[in-house]
Amino acid sequence: MLECEETQDGDVTVVSLYGTLDMHQGDEFKERIRRLVAQGHLRLVFDLSALDYICSAGIAALITWTQRIRERRGWLYVCCPQGQVKETFRILRLDGPSPVLRIFASRADAIKELKEP
Repeated sequence: MLECEETQDGDVTVVSLYGTLDMHQGDEFKERIRRLVAQGHLRLVFDLSALDYICSAGIAALITWTQRIRERRGWLYVCCPQGQVKETFRILRLDGPSPVLRIFASRADAIKELKEP
């Protein structure tokens, strides 16, 4: 089961994910991102510190929406992956410098990066 909590830090929207993001929640997750973007939220940070599992569909949604948001001159960053989620990013080689997905160790670092001109 996936739970999401949205908060604002200035013009940055932080979406904290809790639980598991598997194929059963994939469509709901993509729709949440689509809705945020449609509402004009183009500076997004997804906090994964409480996410226990992410499937390939969840990672694909993050990558796809990162690209779509960049086309609109926005940014989608990920922060705080832990345990299995962090290992999945490592296996996929998304944990280092990547042009595909920016991953930060802390929420504060991701937000700071988005707030800098």
